[in-house]
Amino acid sequence: MDTALIVLPLGAFVGGVVSGLAGFAYALVVIGVWLQVAPPSVVGPLLVVNSLASQTWAMIRLKRAFDFKRAWPFLLTGGFGVPIGVHLLTLVSPGPLKLFLGILMTAYAAVMLRLRPDLFLEVRSRVPDMIVGFAGGVMNGLAGLGGVFPSIWVQLRGFNKDEQRAVFQPYVLVLQTMAFAGFYIAGAIDGPFLHIAALCVPCTLAGTLIGLRLYARVNDRQFRSIVLGLVGVSGVVLVVQTVAG
Repeated sequence: MDTALIVLPLGAFVGGVVSGLAGFAYALVVIGVWLQVAPPSVVGPLLVVNSLASQTWAMIRLKRAFDFKRAWPFLLTGGFGVPIGVHLLTLVSPGPLKLFLGILMTAYAAVMLRLRPDLFLEVRSRVPDMIVGFAGGVMNGLAGLGGVFPSIWVQLRGFNKDEQRAVFQPYVLVLQTMAFAGFYIAGAIDGPFLHIAALCVPCTLAGTLIGLRLYARVNDRQFRSIVLGLVGVSGVVLVVQTVAG
């Protein structure tokens, strides 16, 4: 049996669990494994389609999965950041930038895990939200980790776990929708690809459902630790990818 037919659906399931639990980080979980059995031309659109399926399923299942009043500044600027992040890959060497971001994210997660969880920023202006939304879009185009910065920011704002997801869940959904449109226009969503996606998407949805059930069982403090842990892992992955590359 083709190894890819086992690895791709299994990775999709695990990615769905993490995405359902944390609200982001689908690509972080599966991309390293999938690239071992499939070319980047397949993995890229497959990540987007499955992440989009996971985010949509989570939005449907969570009663308070969208708070437009809080999310609109992020959504307004996030889309502008994506093409800039992609363009940066062609203008400058992404290695030093990814290394810097990876070290910064790892250090941030390590420090925040040691600080009191009730420390947060009181921000009245929406301008910082717009800046973070834009930075997340750039990060999505640059490294496929668009949910990291918004998840950090809403946690610093002192939002509880439902309020956090009500902001960055739709944000990630919008970014992935844009990416899907890009792949569709480029012709990457074709017949052979859809056959592979048909194997993976149900596994992603099943994993997401389990992740959502786990999410319902964790409190705000535990969710904070999960998000910070994923931010730290994202930073480590960026550092390793840069050094190995």
